[in-house]
Amino acid sequence: MMNKAILYYTDNSLDTKIANYCRDRLKESGLPIVSVSWYPIDFGDYRAVIGEQKRSYHTLFAQIYIALAQVPEAETVFTCEHDVIYSKEYFNFEAEKDKFYYLYNKVYLHEDGLYTKYGETISMMSCKHSVLKNHLLIRLKGFAQNKRKGGFRCTEPGMRGDETGEKEKRPKISVQCIDIRHNTNFTEVPEHRKGNLVSSIGNYPSFDELWKEINGTSK
Repeated sequence: MMNKAILYYTDNSLDTKIANYCRDRLKESGLPIVSVSWYPIDFGDYRAVIGEQKRSYHTLFAQIYIALAQVPEAETVFTCEHDVIYSKEYFNFEAEKDKFYYLYNKVYLHEDGLYTKYGETISMMSCKHSVLKNHLLIRLKGFAQNKRKGGFRCTEPGMRGDETGEKEKRPKISVQCIDIRHNTNFTEVPEHRKGNLVSSIGNYPSFDELWKEINGTSK
């Protein structure tokens, strides 16, 4: 039985250099990867292409559901976005309870530096296959019926009001994951909500070195 799997989703809007850098890091996990993209990409053990769509939460969750359906035998699944650098250590986790597990000690890479911020994002969420399937079926039904309350919520799984399950904090990891902020992010981060500026993080190089490593040019 497949123990774990990565559910990778992209709208193909990300700069190719950044996308490839993040994909290379994901490969280091050694786990099966399902990629669901708008246009064909050379990435993933299982691949699905859905064509151009409207950027929305509906599309995002539909892509995750398509990916989930490709690995019915996986026990723990990780939802992974195209613009996040995932450390190999991030995947040393197994969901034991029927909950949505979130990593809280994460870092955001902005053009002006590295920032730490506390909170839940679906790009750093993991859970049991069955828990996510149940949640997505309800969520997608809500979108289809255009509900604005009850079973339909444009929030991360397990947040207050979500009847499909509760959230839980994952143990901290020593090599953090980095969410890259760029000009095509699905969600924007206002200046006052960036978080706390830090000079460096764990085993990663300095901000300038990391920026150059990812983008190929100095900041």
